Amino acid sequence: MRRKKLPSNLRRRLRRYFRYSWSKQGLPFNEQMLMSEVSLPELKDEIVTFLHGEVIKKVPFFKGKDANFTASIVSRLVPLRVSDGETIVRRGEVGRDVFFIVRGRVDVIQPGTDTVMMTYPEGSYFGDIAVFVTGMNIATHKAGVGSSVELYSLSKDDFLRVLSEHPMVRF
Repeated sequence: MRRKKLPSNLRRRLRRYFRYSWSKQGLPFNEQMLMSEVSLPELKDEIVTFLHGEVIKKVPFFKGKDANFTASIVSRLVPLRVSDGETIVRRGEVGRDVFFIVRGRVDVIQPGTDTVMMTYPEGSYFGDIAVFVTGMNIATHKAGVGSSVELYSLSKDDFLRVLSEHPMVRF
């Protein structure tokens, strides 16, 4: 990293990110490669449900939903890890993803200040208003101070694709 002349604060953040990531996951696991090798849809659903069972249990969004719908959504989730105090979305940016919090907490910041207006705990989700109503993020969201955050993102396109495949699911 030094050879590429990355600033020291960016190198420090990267080291902290990878240390945290490896402490939670061990060696990197390539889920996409595994899923590309499995051809049976039922087996894929079972693998996805097992691998992402934690988010399914913690996030009320998934409660009472059809198992096939849930597996379709969960198979499209992208895992993210954010260090404490880092910005996840900024107010005024185009909203492209819904985020599901698995561990940690996310603070909503008052515009023009660093004041925390509210905090989303584990099991919460955000970004849905920007994605489905306004098109823009209406607030800045940061990982809570002292709280590294594990979350999953789901793109608007993937969500709409799954809804079209499961027209009987309602919110």
